[in-house]
Amino acid sequence: MTILPRLTCVAFAAAATAILSSCSTATSPFLESSDGHIVVVSEDGGSGGGQQALFEGSLAWGDAGCMTTTLGAHLIVFPKGTTIDDNDEIVLPNGFHIRAGDEVGLGGGSSSPDDAKSKALEVPEECLTDEIFYASGEVAK
Repeated sequence: MTILPRLTCVAFAAAATAILSSCSTATSPFLESSDGHIVVVSEDGGSGGGQQALFEGSLAWGDAGCMTTTLGAHLIVFPKGTTIDDNDEIVLPNGFHIRAGDEVGLGGGSSSPDDAKSKALEVPEECLTDEIFYASGEVAK
């Protein structure tokens, strides 16, 4: 084997490794805590509804383990960049921490499960509710 084919093989292997590495760092549409609680996160940073709604009330882990509102038990979709820590605290992109049982005011908008499906938002089927609240990340506590 000459040097040119070896360099081509090395370059191909490096490119393949880079592609596979970028695939492994892709974010999941939902996050799962070590306790099995699920936080659904918007993949595109976009939202549903008109972003003119305000949810005021408590947060809870719904029957399926997903974060919901207590009033009407609507699934909450958090903005891109949201994480969940080992204490089941949800950390919003602005660094604000919230958890089940907290009384909050969340800015955002509501939408139907069909709208979520049309946006290809991957939500565990058991987490879907009649309405979905897309949190904008603005919080009043």
